[in-house]
Amino acid sequence: MNIKFKEFFYISNILSLFRVFIGIPIFYYLGKTDQFSFWMVPFLGFLAIISDYYDGYFSRKFNQVTELGKIIDPIADKICSFFVLFGIIVHRGYPAGVLFLLIYRDILITIFGYIISKKEGKVVSSIFLGKLNTTLIGLSAMLFVLKTSSIIDITLILACYISVFVSGLAYLRIGEDMLNLSAKGKIFFRGGILVITLLVLIVFVYLELLSKNFMF
Repeated sequence: MNIKFKEFFYISNILSLFRVFIGIPIFYYLGKTDQFSFWMVPFLGFLAIISDYYDGYFSRKFNQVTELGKIIDPIADKICSFFVLFGIIVHRGYPAGVLFLLIYRDILITIFGYIISKKEGKVVSSIFLGKLNTTLIGLSAMLFVLKTSSIIDITLILACYISVFVSGLAYLRIGEDMLNLSAKGKIFFRGGILVITLLVLIVFVYLELLSKNFMF
């Protein structure tokens, strides 16, 4: 893996690094109740969403697709999403299930990404479905904070649950292909993921029922 120091100053990687840190002030303002904080949350959330799309745009436009960018971009998404979701769960009552499943998905992606990196010397880069998932979560969080409509909130939260699963399956399929598994290996790979996912879902539903806050 060849990473050069100058790559940290590429505009695409600067935007990704910006997204790493913007989650912290969002979390801070979510804990405040004044008018300034109320509007800072969606403003900073909008900047995070925009940076998520333009880092890829600039990397392609200026031919700056790098291994560093492939590493920073998904890490930035994870860190920013965590701070935003944790903040609105703690301070605004957003359903914890979205964060729970997102963490599970990202743990799987991280584990298999590490295996692929060690075995094949390759980095699994972000895909459109992953970007869409991040955008949906950001939009859902922003509108939930603004209290626009309960119907919109429910619809977007459901879309977040679905996109977490769909994007997770897409990443695992890419990982499966990159590992060049045999037919038998694919069966064990998919079966293992299915069993783990079912166990996680059982725990998730059980915890939601205990809290009497199923889904919402």
